[in-house]
Amino acid sequence: MKQYLEQAEACAKNTATLEPGTPIPPGPVVTDPPVPEQPATDDPGRTRRWLGIGAMVVGGAALGIGVYYTTEVGRLNDERADLTAGCKVMVCMAGYGDDLDDQGESAQARQAIAYAVGGAVVIGGVVLYVLGRSSERSSIAVVPTSGGAYAVGAFTF
Repeated sequence: MKQYLEQAEACAKNTATLEPGTPIPPGPVVTDPPVPEQPATDDPGRTRRWLGIGAMVVGGAALGIGVYYTTEVGRLNDERADLTAGCKVMVCMAGYGDDLDDQGESAQARQAIAYAVGGAVVIGGVVLYVLGRSSERSSIAVVPTSGGAYAVGAFTF
């Protein structure tokens, strides 16, 4: 460290001082390095399209859950039918049959929720995807009629 201080003092002694008002001689010009430009996004709707695709995938998964619960409801109905076919007396199915009924109602509720949510998310994803497309490539028009309205769309693939 002492060596660096000695070098700095020697350098300072060799530096000439200028009188006040003396113009400074031109030296090398220091410029900042060029900053590479970010590539312009060619497609401003890209984010909407990706969000739309993601929503369609999530909605498809929810619809798949709905299909699972549909098969579960069918299985519980079959089991309930087998139970009642094998019992001649209502007493033998009282406890187990009620449990199957509760499971079936729960599975039906989950099935309905999964289909509703999945369908809504898929439709929302399609809307996002369509809105993310360039207006040069597609157009949507709403045509009013006496009984309501029609939605007309034209898309290129």
